[in-house]
Amino acid sequence: MNFCQACTVRNRAICADLDDDEIELLNNIGRPMHLDQGERLLWEGEDAVLVANVVEGVMKLSAQTADGKEQILGLVYSSDFLGRPFGQTTPYGAEALT
Repeated sequence: MNFCQACTVRNRAICADLDDDEIELLNNIGRPMHLDQGERLLWEGEDAVLVANVVEGVMKLSAQTADGKEQILGLVYSSDFLGRPFGQTTPYGAEALT
């Protein structure tokens, strides 16, 4: 059994609509990651090269305002999809809260 097949949020995440062959393809190109609290996954303005399903924990999405302050755009929870698969750049940063 691969990581995707054993995923605890598979039936709630975007992957729930994929069949076993599609899950296998995704598993072949994906990899599990662990982020510590405060660690960043995405940086605002960087190339959009990453998408992810949050399996456990909470992430904060934020952007910098014109005067340099952090504006929290939202929170991402277990089974939520993160990233811009067809975007050029990432309009927000993503940081692990838990």
